[in-house]
Amino acid sequence: MAFPDVSVQVFDEKEDTTHITSATLLQVNQLKRWIIVPLLSFLSVFIFPLYIYWKRTLQRDWLFSRASSLESATHVYV
Repeated sequence: MAFPDVSVQVFDEKEDTTHITSATLLQVNQLKRWIIVPLLSFLSVFIFPLYIYWKRTLQRDWLFSRASSLESATHVYV
């Protein structure tokens, strides 16, 4: 299903920031808003921790911070 495009008129031809070529009309989709988005959020709550558990690089990036010295380091990533 193609959305209708709206013709717009440029406010000032000399400015690049106000140069709009087209605008698309949107309408709220209740199925996506109330069912699909919460479902994906619910699934990501369970999938993301498993992904962190399996990937060592994600563990390094999400669960640890860089140590400033050798004495303050508690783990070593090799």
